[in-house]
Amino acid sequence: MVLATAVVCAALSAGVVALASPPKGGATYRGETSQERKVRFRVSPGGDLVRAFSITRNFTCRRGTQLSSLTGRFRQVRTPIEVGDGGGFHGEVKVRGTGSSRVRHGSVCVRGAFRRSGRVVRGRYREVLRLRDGSLCRTGLLRFIARTG
Repeated sequence: MVLATAVVCAALSAGVVALASPPKGGATYRGETSQERKVRFRVSPGGDLVRAFSITRNFTCRRGTQLSSLTGRFRQVRTPIEVGDGGGFHGEVKVRGTGSSRVRHGSVCVRGAFRRSGRVVRGRYREVLRLRDGSLCRTGLLRFIARTG
């Protein structure tokens, strides 16, 4: 599960970084995903870090032969994502549920590139979760476009 996410993230890197440009330092970017859900994040004043990445997404979950759906929000809390000199960024994180969370563990991969003089960012997002009830939930590959003011 985690290995598959890492391989997909690695495979996406070449196409996303090719047309990148530096982001607007200190800007907030807002947009929409391919699931027509919200995505939002901030760039550090120096333009070198993506912070507070937040995305609302839908999952398809499977537990044995049962299928269900789940909607939730991922919010980047601790580790900022570095923006490369060319304006591309990539972050992967393993997640662990705490306390009364339904999530046992999972992985998140986000990748993007700033374009049009840093006013627009296009990216991809993928998440896989194992819930405490044994369900395996996946977002599939989501595309997003976000813009700043």
